Amino acid sequence: MLPDTHQHKGTPGSGKQVEAKDIDRLRLYVQRIARTIVSTATYTARVVDYYLGVTRTTAGACAITLPLITAINVPPTELFNLIVLDEGGNAAVNNITISAAAGNTINGAASVTINTNYGSKWLATGGGTQWFVIT
Repeated sequence: MLPDTHQHKGTPGSGKQVEAKDIDRLRLYVQRIARTIVSTATYTARVVDYYLGVTRTTAGACAITLPLITAINVPPTELFNLIVLDEGGNAAVNNITISAAAGNTINGAASVTINTNYGSKWLATGGGTQWFVIT
């Protein structure tokens, strides 16, 4: 773990210094991921979402719409990630359908489904019009 009060050199040869406050922010970013609970029948994911914990499956099916990829503004060397997990543990009966926004696709299709209890999908995009399912 890095000390909180020292300056640390950036990438060797870069000539940049990394402040302790920046290291603290990075440490928080790496260790903590914002959790959004989805308890409604429909939810439109936002560009600030990273993890969607779907509790709705205890009461009924859930439909999630992904954000339009062009609204995310993903830099060419980065990926935007979104994890969707059945926290309700009943997706085998009450499926979670994840749909791409109009003009986008998920692995070439309009949607993917979580239909196993406690199942999940990790989706990513690097821009363009295509979401990819990583797991």
